[in-house]
Amino acid sequence: MFHKILIPLDTSPLAERVLHYLPQFARNKEVELLLVGAIEPSMYTYAMASDEPLLISRLMEDIEQGFREYLAGIQDRLLNEGYRVSTHLLHGDAAQCISDVATREKCDLIAMTTHGRTGFSRWMLGSVADRVIRTADQPILLLRADLDLSAPYVVNHILLPLDGSDLAEQALPLAQNVARQTNADVLMLHVLQQLTFVDQQLLDQTYLPSESYENERMANARNYLAKMSDRLHMAQVHSSSEIVTGEPGKAILDRAAADKIDLIVMSSHGRSGYSRWAYGSIAAKVLHGAPCPLLLMRGIQKVRVEDAEVLKASAPVLDMQAEPA
Repeated sequence: MFHKILIPLDTSPLAERVLHYLPQFARNKEVELLLVGAIEPSMYTYAMASDEPLLISRLMEDIEQGFREYLAGIQDRLLNEGYRVSTHLLHGDAAQCISDVATREKCDLIAMTTHGRTGFSRWMLGSVADRVIRTADQPILLLRADLDLSAPYVVNHILLPLDGSDLAEQALPLAQNVARQTNADVLMLHVLQQLTFVDQQLLDQTYLPSESYENERMANARNYLAKMSDRLHMAQVHSSSEIVTGEPGKAILDRAAADKIDLIVMSSHGRSGYSRWAYGSIAAKVLHGAPCPLLLMRGIQKVRVEDAEVLKASAPVLDMQAEPA
């Protein structure tokens, strides 16, 4: 499933919570785990308050040594569990360091905790995760800090939101691969949104949504999900589908809670087309309220020539700080 998994750590118990979920995504002990730490300039703030150069140097050395010892301790623990593990400690912006290592080492997954401040002189994990999502090309496993760790984590049920766009479908192979490795089933969810005032303005002024129009939307959604189901069936993945009407973010969260979903897999960034979901804002809402981990991938928008001017408008970004954890 995955070959190299990058795990950002900042020495806090909060960041370490991601390790609880590791066995489901590193089922083969040949998977290489990369523990990445970053010493940001802000960590040296109290050291720089001194006007004694030798003291400043000593304090900075202590910070680095403490971080190295911390990473080595986590490494030893994972080595004893049979994993292949390497550590990487860098200086600079945490998000940039994470993205750089992921690219350089050809990682195929980044797994990290998000939300909340992790302690004095440590990363603002929500902000770091936000910036990693905007820059990293790899799928990112995001875990809310308040998820329950009392029971072993097992992926039995995967929720895959699909809106009919190429952007959304880019998450299907990812969900498929995880499902095959974990023997999980996949629930495909399609949310029919009610037309907004803006949508109405884009339509012909004389047009009014009718029952036949709504029936057509429902039929199109069923046909689309049937095609996606065929793709999963060919990959020997058991799937089901559901169509609901409402606001996508809320519908995804409601379904995840009702069906005891273990993992949500979806794309993010950019508007996926006329009357489709604004994925950045929806992914943010899902992450803030999801009762389970979110496996997020940054979709690549395929732009048609006739849509180029429309799609030049600024796309929504995934703002981790938009709502409280």
